[in-house]
Amino acid sequence: MRMLKSLYWVTLILGISILLIGLCLQMTNFFSVGFTADRLGNIHEGKLTGFGGIIIGIFVILLSFWVKKLYKDEKDQYDKLD
Repeated sequence: MRMLKSLYWVTLILGISILLIGLCLQMTNFFSVGFTADRLGNIHEGKLTGFGGIIIGIFVILLSFWVKKLYKDEKDQYDKLD
C-alpha cells in the first residue's frame, strides 16, 4: 500500500515536471535532441518537441491518477478487513 502511495507522488511530480518542460519548449520554440543506440550498436538521433513533451506529461499524470485509484481501492479493501 505504501509503495502505491509513493509511486503516485513520484509519477505526479514527474508528470508535472515533464509537462512544464514541454510547455517551456513549446513557448520558446526549441526542441531537445538525444542520442540512443539499438541492440546492434547503431546510433540514432531523436527529438523531443514541446508538443511531444506536453503529451508525455499528460500521459504520466494520467498514470499517476490511475495509481492513486489503485491505492484507494487497496486501502478500502484493507479497511474492510479490520
